[in-house]
Amino acid sequence: MLEKRNEFVCTPDLRLRFCCFLLGLFLLATIFVPLKVSAGVYTSLLRFHVVANSDSAEDQELKLAVRDLLLERTKEGLSACADREEAAVYLAAQKGMLLKEVRAFLREKGVTYSAEATLAEEYHPKKTYEDVTLPQGNYLTFRVTLGEANGKNFFCVLFPPICKNTAKKPASEVLIDHGVEGESVQGIVTDDGIEVRFFLWDVLRGLFGL
Repeated sequence: MLEKRNEFVCTPDLRLRFCCFLLGLFLLATIFVPLKVSAGVYTSLLRFHVVANSDSAEDQELKLAVRDLLLERTKEGLSACADREEAAVYLAAQKGMLLKEVRAFLREKGVTYSAEATLAEEYHPKKTYEDVTLPQGNYLTFRVTLGEANGKNFFCVLFPPICKNTAKKPASEVLIDHGVEGESVQGIVTDDGIEVRFFLWDVLRGLFGL
């Protein structure tokens, strides 16, 4: 008598269970670790912050005009600086003259408000410049406020020069040229400061030097 053989049938329900099993393995093999950012990012950069008087079209145009004026006036001096400390000394020495020029510029444009400038630690949100995403945090900042300072902000980096008006190379190359560690300026910083990494891959890399 012939034996009756059991045939394997892949039903839709079985396929769904198998997909869930694979997804579970994937999740188990994945860990989320805080993104490590070198302190060099915070100690090597001198940020630039201009705040408009208001969000009116005229005030926003003046904000950008003041930005261009200051970038042009500081371009040569900052290019001669070797590091952030020298850049800070230069800006501290030039701040009075720069502020005087900005105020004269505003008077020429016929507005009644003036401007103020500070050079101090200031919090900046995460910001992307071309191929570099700078993390949020406190940076030494040259901050210029116009009038009531109730308008939209302009953020950039005075030193090293990665503002569009002054940059001569991709942002990552400029930062690395000025001593910021490569790992700190390459890759993507996620919105929640989390980097997705694969545990099994990390183990294999450690074992076999991949």
